[in-house]
Amino acid sequence: MENNETILQVTDFDSSGQYQLSNSGKWAKFIGIVYLFIATLLLLIAILVLSNLDLIATYIMDINGMSKEALEFMMGAGKWLFALMMALSCFILFLNGFFLVKFGVATKSYATTYTEDTLSGSFHHLGRYLMLTTILSIVSTVFSVAAIVYYMIK
Repeated sequence: MENNETILQVTDFDSSGQYQLSNSGKWAKFIGIVYLFIATLLLLIAILVLSNLDLIATYIMDINGMSKEALEFMMGAGKWLFALMMALSCFILFLNGFFLVKFGVATKSYATTYTEDTLSGSFHHLGRYLMLTTILSIVSTVFSVAAIVYYMIK
């Protein structure tokens, strides 16, 4: 295995490459901040829904004529399932936003210092974001195909 002394052989970009890297970093930081905002908003909404679930369930029962079993599930295991899904969604959004913001900050740092460490650090964060996104895409595809097969067999 090759010695990991340097990640990039050439860090001397022309002005077009520097502009593209800087522009990518700005967009990544903006999108990361949006992800962080949405994760925070989703967490607040989940907390509000969970704290008022009794009232919400009562209104839904009055409007839709929900059965007693459905109401019991909603107040028991359904509440914890909802909390778990919201926590998982917030965590994934937060991680995506964190990696994108770190990439954006590192590319901005590279634009001022032109050191290889900051550039390799920025690509490290970008790689983590892409790895997480790829894993989530694969998991989503597997669950979607499994659901389609299940409903076709059923």
